[in-house]
Amino acid sequence: MSADTNSQSADQDSLYSPLDDPFFLSPTDQPGLKLSETLFDGSNFRQWQRDIIQALLSKNKIGFISGECLLPDKSDKRYNAWIRCDILVSRWIKNSMLNVLELYELKKELANIKQENASLLDYYGKIKGLWENIDHMDPMPQCTCGIMAKCSCNMLKRLVERETQSKLIQLLMGLHGGYEQVQSSLLSMEPLLPINRALGILQKIERQKSINDNNNSAVLETVAYAAKKRFGNHKSADDNAKSKRSKDNSGQANVLGQFVVPCAQCGKSNHKTEDCFQNQTCLFCDIKDHIIEHCYKFKAWKAKQAKKAANAVGTFSE
Repeated sequence: MSADTNSQSADQDSLYSPLDDPFFLSPTDQPGLKLSETLFDGSNFRQWQRDIIQALLSKNKIGFISGECLLPDKSDKRYNAWIRCDILVSRWIKNSMLNVLELYELKKELANIKQENASLLDYYGKIKGLWENIDHMDPMPQCTCGIMAKCSCNMLKRLVERETQSKLIQLLMGLHGGYEQVQSSLLSMEPLLPINRALGILQKIERQKSINDNNNSAVLETVAYAAKKRFGNHKSADDNAKSKRSKDNSGQANVLGQFVVPCAQCGKSNHKTEDCFQNQTCLFCDIKDHIIEHCYKFKAWKAKQAKKAANAVGTFSE
């Protein structure tokens, strides 16, 4: 081999670049890459096709769709590299297409999503995941002519505010019962709060509701325990008294279920003697002549708890 030939071979080796290898992948060649900002929607094929071809040419991957870069034999060391590149090219092209059917399913799921028995954070995590998938498949259009840079009417800001409003409404619509007051408060604010601040207020209400529920359960358990402790030892006497009253009031109701014999306790004829309020003791205030459902002290306590929750909404919405 002559000196000139050796020199030419050395020059060619020195000019080699991995970018010339169709199997070469740079750190930016990720599965989520989009080859075109113009997503294919069935009506813009020519523009979309030009963008795809130019992008693949710049990455030296055009051979994977033109047929020039064929699949090597399995014994070839480049076989796995070809498979890897072919999968990536397919993903890039798919990422650059607007899959209308998939988008339809996502928006349908978003329209029907409800909190039900899930916690607020679990519900928000699910709805946020749907928002992100929809935004990825159908992103907000970007200005390519430069006119938005000269816009003086805040069009972009209004578009963002409109999207925020739409997402906040979707979030509030799916909440289960018990958030009616805070829903009205959040929607009446001007301007509307960002999603993260609205979520903070909702979490506060959720914690307050949990505390109130626990308090209610604790009160009822305490009342039930006290009632059992107080009346448990008199069960036999009560049963005997009821049996005696039952015998005394036999025939008290006619065939229509209407009481015709007056109650021996209060003189009224719309109930049996054993059911008379004057024979019962309230489990909340421990006073006779009424039951807990009619106790004004119990109703006042419940109203106080509701007022605390309302004050919490006002504090966090300021």
